[in-house]
Formats: sequence, C-alpha cells, structure tokens
Amino acid sequence: MLFADTFKILLIALSLIIAYPAFWLVARALWPNKVRQASEKTANQSLKCFLWGVIPTTITMTVGIALLQAGGPVAFLGGLVLGIGFFFSQVGVAGLATLIGERLGKEGEDISAFRVTGRGGIALVMTFLFPIIGWVLLPLITIVIGFGAMLRTIFSKKIALEPLAGEHTVAEPEPSV
Repeated sequence: MLFADTFKILLIALSLIIAYPAFWLVARALWPNKVRQASEKTANQSLKCFLWGVIPTTITMTVGIALLQAGGPVAFLGGLVLGIGFFFSQVGVAGLATLIGERLGKEGEDISAFRVTGRGGIALVMTFLFPIIGWVLLPLITIVIGFGAMLRTIFSKKIALEPLAGEHTVAEPEPSV
C-alpha cells in the first residue's frame, strides 16, 4: 500500500469523525423535540428501537441499492432513497448521542444542550475507530437504532415537553402589578 492510499484512508476517517457529530448537532438545533423524544426512546428501550429499525432499514437499503444498480436516471432515485433513509436515521442517532452525553456528565451539571449532544457525539464517533467492529458493525447498529427511534417517535402519542440536561427553557414573565 502506498503512502497516498494510507493518507486517503486517514482523511476519509477524519472527515467522518468531524461530519457525524456536526450532523447530530444540526439535527439537535433543527428538530429539538424529535431529538429529545428519540433520546427518551433510546434511554428506556434501546433494544426495542433496534428491533423497530431492523426491517425498515433493511428495506430502505435493499431498495436503494437495487435502484442504484439499475443505472441511468433510476440510479438517482436509488441515491435519493438511501440519502433520505440515512438522514432520517441520523436524526434518531442524534438522540442517542444526546443520551450518551447526558450519561457522561456529572449529576446536576448545568451545561448547554448542544454541549451535551456534542460530548455524546464525540464519544459515539470515537467508538467507530475501533478496528472492524467500529468500522462496520457499530455504524450499522447506530443507523438501525436511529431509524427505530425515529419511527417510535413518529408513532408515539406522547410529546416530550421536559427539557433534557443542559436545555434551558424560556420562562414566561411574571405579570406585573
């Protein structure tokens, strides 16, 4: 293997290490309620989230790959299916990263919600560096858990109103006399 090949692999790994937590932070900023609900779902029953996500993730990947292999204009549709499925699952993984960040913090620690998600996201993405298991198995497991957490969030009746650790709510002003 040439030095250029090694350097290429290193740059790909570094770009993923930066891109994943950045995406989870953006998801936290754009859809705070969905990320909060996904965090609650994974905190209580992560195995259930995994089981909810296995079949839809498999179907999405199978359809997307089949369309990609068809070639031509249909390949664009396959890329779209895979991209939307990945995007959907990563919003759920942002909830998992938030959960990890909360559990890594000190009891009663008051930091911003984005720092909680960032801390958990960095810890989660560092597990992806572990050879073989982290390169293949852990990213797939997190995609499936994220997909399941989002599906459970969408089909859930409960709306999470309580802020997670580090989230500040705007208090209503007291009426003046």
